[in-house]
Amino acid sequence: MSGSRDLEFADKRAEGGVVPHAHGLVCLPPAGASSAYFQGWPALVGPHMSMFAPELPGRLSRFSDPPLTSIRAMADHVLQEMRGHGWPASFSVFGHSMGALVAFELVRAIEERGDARPAMLHVSAHAAPHVPRRPGPDLASDASVIRYFAKLNGRPASRDLVELMLPTIRADLAACASYEPPGDVVLATPITAHHGTRDSSVGPMHLTGWRRHTRGGFRVRQHPGDHHFPLGSAKGLVAEIVRNASVA
Repeated sequence: MSGSRDLEFADKRAEGGVVPHAHGLVCLPPAGASSAYFQGWPALVGPHMSMFAPELPGRLSRFSDPPLTSIRAMADHVLQEMRGHGWPASFSVFGHSMGALVAFELVRAIEERGDARPAMLHVSAHAAPHVPRRPGPDLASDASVIRYFAKLNGRPASRDLVELMLPTIRADLAACASYEPPGDVVLATPITAHHGTRDSSVGPMHLTGWRRHTRGGFRVRQHPGDHHFPLGSAKGLVAEIVRNASVA
């Protein structure tokens, strides 16, 4: 994104160079995607919030790095990236689909370490981790993985690109399938769960289970669109995230 490995907690548009912000937003993409999933968001967050979209191994600037094969390893990677860049005392975390699991595990790790916890955890288009998952593809079969990913993606994609990203897609799907949170985790961080009104794979009934994973407040928000509503409904979604940050 923006020609760099990720977006730091800083306003690169500010006169006089890079200045820190009062509130940061950590953004984590779905399976097979990269930080580019959020490429339109920096212009939407406004002047009082900045983004950090860490690049997971196996994509874009880290394409040559072996993809991680567990949600916990992804969360640990993101936490190390955050510590490397530094992050504000006030921040929120957003994760979409696979990113929702990574975001949940990231916040769990932050709270477990006693670090400053987020103002809000935004989980999007993924059921709570304790909810039984639908059967996934045969991960040993390229054709099965490609068909499953195409159905989940819900929009045309370059076959050459999908085949190029196949090891990363397979690793991401395997990480999602094998993830189990350590015990019945209850976060202090409040949770907002988001879904698309036309998402046939995740609806409100799948999201209500997130309530049991927080003692800090819970709500569900719906947005126009399918499973990848953050692409088409980014303006409304980001506005909701910004409002949450302003009242936290």
